[in-house]
Amino acid sequence: MSVFISYSSKDKDFVDNLAIRLVKDRIKVWVDRWEINVGDSLIEKIQTALTESSFLIVVLSKDSVQSEWCKKELNSGLIREIEKKRVVILPVIISDCEVPIFLKEKKYADFRKDFEHGFKDLILSLQSLFSEYMGKLSGEEYNTDYAVDWGVRNNHYFFDIDSVTFYKNKPFSILSQTSFDGNEIAIQRWLSQSSVGLGWVMKEAIVKMCLVNNDIMKIQALLQNDKPYNNLITILDPKIGVEFQMHIRIRILGEDTGKDTIYDYPSIFYALDNNRATKSKK
Repeated sequence: MSVFISYSSKDKDFVDNLAIRLVKDRIKVWVDRWEINVGDSLIEKIQTALTESSFLIVVLSKDSVQSEWCKKELNSGLIREIEKKRVVILPVIISDCEVPIFLKEKKYADFRKDFEHGFKDLILSLQSLFSEYMGKLSGEEYNTDYAVDWGVRNNHYFFDIDSVTFYKNKPFSILSQTSFDGNEIAIQRWLSQSSVGLGWVMKEAIVKMCLVNNDIMKIQALLQNDKPYNNLITILDPKIGVEFQMHIRIRILGEDTGKDTIYDYPSIFYALDNNRATKSKK
């Protein structure tokens, strides 16, 4: 998920400031001047970005309401919001201007008098992009709710991932629990990172380590109704000596269909990596 910012080039200083603040909160943003290179198709790049974005921030000013590009981006976003309910349009007003009639019913973040006040209102609407501990992965046939936690437990660094997958056409759900236990080097490294406000770094490093581990990415767990799937895997970064024992436990919940089920275990790591849904301030 990402945030597309539609604006007039005359408001680029404000947009740069806003985008940098969002990035500091680890929210992925799309700004044309950052993403489009010489030779790229403007229409294709912008259309792709709009299609893949979950939020469209419309920066409203005297210049932007007269910009034809802004009107096209806004119209495209409105079509997606109406037809597919897949994008949320967030008006941001930075100077007195005539607000387009189809945006007048929407609450806007007001940056005209104070940037911090406006940013506070805006960030509340983007809450789903940076929940520290929880998230959701949606598919055509299923939805997965997940939560994460990390820190120190029994003098070891730990990172836990719990998820429940609900199928739309099946009478059962699947519980997946993964726990990472770090060695002494891991806990010392995490304590050092946490002391400077970077306690989330190790969690994301673990996710990246899993994404490039073939043994983990190939796991298609065979689940029998009366038996949980268990696995123990060691992952490590030999360059810095950090090592984790990875404990995996997966089982079926709900109605006993008498049939075995294959569970796509790696999907949770794609969700954690792509959504950037967890953000630590521990």
